[in-house]
Amino acid sequence: MTGTQLIAEIERHYIRNDIADATWLIFLDFGISTAVREYDWPDLQATRTYSTVADTETVALSTSLRKLHFVRLNLTGPVRRPSLEYLPWDEFNYRFSTGADTTGVPTHWTLFGATLFLGPIPDAVYTVFTLESRWPSTFAAGGVATENPIARLDDFLVYFAVGTAYQTKNQDDLSIPYFRLASTFLENQKRAQMNKHPLLRSVGSGAYETSA
Repeated sequence: MTGTQLIAEIERHYIRNDIADATWLIFLDFGISTAVREYDWPDLQATRTYSTVADTETVALSTSLRKLHFVRLNLTGPVRRPSLEYLPWDEFNYRFSTGADTTGVPTHWTLFGATLFLGPIPDAVYTVFTLESRWPSTFAAGGVATENPIARLDDFLVYFAVGTAYQTKNQDDLSIPYFRLASTFLENQKRAQMNKHPLLRSVGSGAYETSA
């Protein structure tokens, strides 16, 4: 749902008409931030490729990076996909700041902010493949046309925004029930994501399920 559609649904529950659309968008962003802290949503995960620069140990990643799960090289001649080993920053710095063999095919990586450090320093141009989780774009920045970046989380956002609105009015008797409903919807969607089976078993494959 877009911000406009979410606000329309929100105002079916919150009928006081004393909160502007811009404020609703901020409340929706609070909800997205809460959801992202609770779970690493697949909709915010992606594969990325980067090119290294010869004799340069750093690769600039997106400033919206939230988590870097995996780094490997995509090599040709022969084709290989070696996974690079992560080192904490202090250990990485100690290992690759000493000795003469500081250039070559990278074997290790570390992260400092949104900058990927490779060791040894790449001696040529390599393709780096990553698995990343990123922070979503915000409703407030994109406006009412912005869509919810996490699919099937609209119900949580609606109830969370309504609860936040009542909380700002110091009406806990109304905000608490909405926050409880929001929490239930969030937990249900987290459970749905965690229940995904890698073999993609179809409906009816469980002992107590029936298919149409």
